[in-house]
Amino acid sequence: MASLTHLKIYKIVFLGGLAACASGNIAHRPLNYQNDSTPVEMTLDWSAIEPAAQSIVRDILVSENFQPRADGQTYVLAFSRISNDTKLRNIEHHTVRILRRALINSGRFDVTTIIGLSGPLDQLPMRTRELRHSSEVNQQTVVERGQFIPPEFAVSGLIARSLPNVGVGAQRFDYALQLTITDIRTGVAVWEGEYSVPSLGSAQIAAH
Repeated sequence: MASLTHLKIYKIVFLGGLAACASGNIAHRPLNYQNDSTPVEMTLDWSAIEPAAQSIVRDILVSENFQPRADGQTYVLAFSRISNDTKLRNIEHHTVRILRRALINSGRFDVTTIIGLSGPLDQLPMRTRELRHSSEVNQQTVVERGQFIPPEFAVSGLIARSLPNVGVGAQRFDYALQLTITDIRTGVAVWEGEYSVPSLGSAQIAAH
């Protein structure tokens, strides 16, 4: 079994918008990292996660640990905890959705939704098994026992934010998506990647 962990760093410049006009209108323009210290709302555009997911999945697909199997079977994954160390609410759920979609669409992975760290994402498959005890249901149409497929690998990660100083009156927010895939049988991490999205705003806003 290969136990080599791969680490790739992906970087992209995130262009933030700025809020302006006392009337409440919102204006958007690119930020000049060298000259612009205009106060802006420090946030991460959820759409920026999409290219991150695509880049990460592309890197997973070239990993020696996830090459196509000789028998054509897919790898079965389950999402564990994706922690959110930012002030962006629900960004971790959005991240899991787009990662899951990209992995499934690759054709090399299946992702279980009935096994998870906090319970099943979809409870209906398990609930339908309760119909085995109902006299109102045609038992010949109820799913037989032993059909759930357990995961082989667990996906965990972190969405983090750091505040490196970039000059007087300005501060850059680095949002990082860190992902690890662990072999459930051995407990060994077999892949790891990180994707960072820097953003820039005033130190006054960053302090809030």
